[in-house]
Amino acid sequence: MPAQNGTQSQNPPAPSAGSPRTLTIAVTAAAAAATALAVAFPSLSLAVGGVTAHVAIEAAATVIAFLAAFLFYGRFKRSGRLLDLAVLGALEVLALTNLCFSTLPLAAGAHYGSFLLWAPVGGRLLAAAALAGTAVVRDRRVRSVRPAVLAVLAGGAVAVAAVGGIVAVLAPHLPATLAAPGWSESELVPSASPGVLAVQGLGVALFAIAALGFARQARIRRDPLLTWFAAGSALAALAWVNYLLFPATYLQVVGLGDLLRLLFYLTVLVGVVREIARYQRHFAESAVLAERRRVARELHDGLAQELAFLASYGRTLAKRGAEGPGNVQPLVQAAERALGESREVVRDLARPPRESFDTVLAQAARDVADRAGVNLKLELDPRADPEAATRHSLVRIVREAVNNAANHARAQEVVVSLGALPRLRVSVSDDGVGFDPRRVDGSGYGLVSMRERADAFGGTLWVDSQPGHGTTITVLA
Repeated sequence: MPAQNGTQSQNPPAPSAGSPRTLTIAVTAAAAAATALAVAFPSLSLAVGGVTAHVAIEAAATVIAFLAAFLFYGRFKRSGRLLDLAVLGALEVLALTNLCFSTLPLAAGAHYGSFLLWAPVGGRLLAAAALAGTAVVRDRRVRSVRPAVLAVLAGGAVAVAAVGGIVAVLAPHLPATLAAPGWSESELVPSASPGVLAVQGLGVALFAIAALGFARQARIRRDPLLTWFAAGSALAALAWVNYLLFPATYLQVVGLGDLLRLLFYLTVLVGVVREIARYQRHFAESAVLAERRRVARELHDGLAQELAFLASYGRTLAKRGAEGPGNVQPLVQAAERALGESREVVRDLARPPRESFDTVLAQAARDVADRAGVNLKLELDPRADPEAATRHSLVRIVREAVNNAANHARAQEVVVSLGALPRLRVSVSDDGVGFDPRRVDGSGYGLVSMRERADAFGGTLWVDSQPGHGTTITVLA
């Protein structure tokens, strides 16, 4: 709803099509459909063979996990949030698990056995438990950032080493395959061992909880990166479902479960790349804003101060009774106008580039209306979001129109309206004396300047006015 009487709507922006729930559901549905196809047609070959394929998958998973962990390290240093620290620890465990228990041993040609099967499973379950904690963690700020990072990194390394040590001790008593004895690749048979079944079910549950937790946190924090982690965790949960349904020997084939686990890492990679791009845009905008503020300070401390002195000194001379040809009142008025303009420039330069257009337009109209002593009414649609050049021109047009209404039309009330649909539309209406637009010369009421500004961004400006019936200036962008 448009704001009335100078107030504006504070409704939050509507969620985009890429919302956490939408993306997570879509990814889960696609992976579930692939799993259902494999269940319905178990004779179809959904796997490729070879240790080389496993090495490639594990190497990619290792690199992506380390990259994501480094990104969350940077996020935690900036935010100090407990959630970022927890994800950092989980990604470290994933990266070290993939590197130490899969990538390096397989690349070195290590003999396949119980250790190479269960050490990665143990490390990934540990990481999944940490990721699942996002569903229940109470996100808060950590006071001591550096000690917290060192503690989590050291704890993750120790935990991975502990998993490796425990599995090494128990390896003689652990099965070297997830499949039941006599299982063939054309059959759909869950693992025979209840312990193996429980481990796989735990993996499904933990990653499913992680998906829900990330989706919840992404919605609360409006964090696009966590949205991708939610979708990726859903893929990981479906990967463990496939390990449960198709318990192939680890190195014999790369099955659907392995492909879904790879998609988990690729989804995380997409989120990481998008986050890095977002950081770059933020950095560029911050640099521009810093320079704008520097220029604003220079104008404020230099030109604006001198204009303020001229205006003050002129008012002092006027009070002393300067009359006749040397009347200083025009000088005072010119200095005050220039001072107002310089303050507007300072404010525009110091304004954050992402500030909503309705806020910017309202502030500009209020400044002129307050200075001129005219009542202002605002009807602004917060959905309007023109480009930067169009923004600036529209703001200048509104300021000029409000100033004309107050100083030339002797208006008591001015209404500034902003519409977003179907096209961006700005209008300034007043209850002043009005005029006949056909009889206005080239310099009248600043109309030439306003039309030129509208033409510059491809807009259209027209004037509706009659003597004694006020004026409405409308711009269609």
